[in-house]
This record gives sequence, C-alpha cells and structure tokens, in this order.
Amino acid sequence: MKLYVFLVFLMFNFASSKLEVPLEFRKSWEELAERYRSECICEVGVSPALAKDYFLKGEYSLDSCLHCYIMCNKMKLNLINPATGEVNEHEYVRQAAGITPAIIQKSLSNAFLQAPLGYRQSWEELTAKYRSECMCEAGVSPSKIDDFFIKADYSTDLCVHCYLKCLNIKLNGMDPGTGEVNEFEYVRKVAGATPLIVAQCNNSTKLVKDFCRKAYNMYACILSNVLVQN
Repeated sequence: MKLYVFLVFLMFNFASSKLEVPLEFRKSWEELAERYRSECICEVGVSPALAKDYFLKGEYSLDSCLHCYIMCNKMKLNLINPATGEVNEHEYVRQAAGITPAIIQKSLSNAFLQAPLGYRQSWEELTAKYRSECMCEAGVSPSKIDDFFIKADYSTDLCVHCYLKCLNIKLNGMDPGTGEVNEFEYVRKVAGATPLIVAQCNNSTKLVKDFCRKAYNMYACILSNVLVQN
C-alpha cells in the first residue's frame, strides 16, 4: 500500500533531518491518534498489541492489518482523503508536530517510486506459469492479480496474500509443511533479492505463523528494500 510507504518515509525523512524524531513529537503523534484508536482497532481487526504506542515507537511494520489501522486513523483525522487517497498536506502540517511541507513533499516523492522495471518484468515472468492455478487455489479476483508484479503495489487483500503463498510454494520459496523460507531459492530466482535483503526479510517474518501473511510480508519487505536501494 503506497500510502503506508508514504507514512514510513515521512518518519524516515523527518528522522534524517533531525538525527532522530524527538520524543515530544512522537508523544504528540501518539496523542493525536489516541482519539480514534479503539474505533480503528475494531474496524480493521488489528492486534491491540501492535497498535499500542505505534507512533511513539515509530517502527516500520510488515503487518497488513496494522497498515489498515494506520490508514483508518489518518482518514479519521482528515490527513488522507478516504475516497481518493490524496494526502491532505495542510492538515498534516497543522496537526502533526514537527512535520513541514518540505518533509511531506520529499516523502510523497519517495513513496511513489517504482521498483526497477527489469525487476518487475522478471517477477511477472517468474510467476506466470502458476498464475491461473494459484488464482483458483486462493480464490482471488483476477483483477487483483493482473500485472500484480509489474505494478509492484502493496495490498491488504487476504486472498492476494494467499495467492502469494501459493506462488511461493510452487516456486520452492516456502516449505508447504512448515512455512520455512528457502533463502537460497529466493536469491536464485527473485531479481533484486540479495542474500542480505532475503536474510533480513526472513528474520523479520520468522514469528509469523500464517503462511499467507508470511508470504505477503516477504514480498512487501523485499519490495521496500529494492525501493530503498534504487
């Protein structure tokens, strides 16, 4: 989800300009989100433990439910238009402590970058032979996976996550019995996935029990690392 990436870059770009985000700003962000916390937790089904102190900690997360929780919060605060996804720069500057127009513009530019076209084409070609089979197995809408890797977007659709799980298993990137990630196969087959990136992403998903979610988190992590590198 590109808007989540925007929020991540918003924190990264702020931190880079200040060495780290000052505690009083992080506290202010947490207080701002507090009024809609319970409502958004119920709306998206995120674990309360993940939502608690999220803005205070300022950590990057691969959890798709948390992404939706953050989107819910931002929409309730009028920071993001719920119909168009457009970022309300005026409201960000007015409500979010320490956020400047320059930081917002830089974050928007970073968040809407694409992974290199060569990588995206390679990912699409790699998965083409299993597309129909995995689409049926996961019950995902064809419109959700048409050129999925070419678009290289983020998704909160659970059927898309299970589609990625199916592809992972077919390509020997994930053990169908244990969910263990095959780092060697990832590096060998996935363009742009270096040993370091794959190891870091695998480490960040080790505690994820749901195979669909784990497959999506690996995808999102690798994509985000490629965007950072390029």
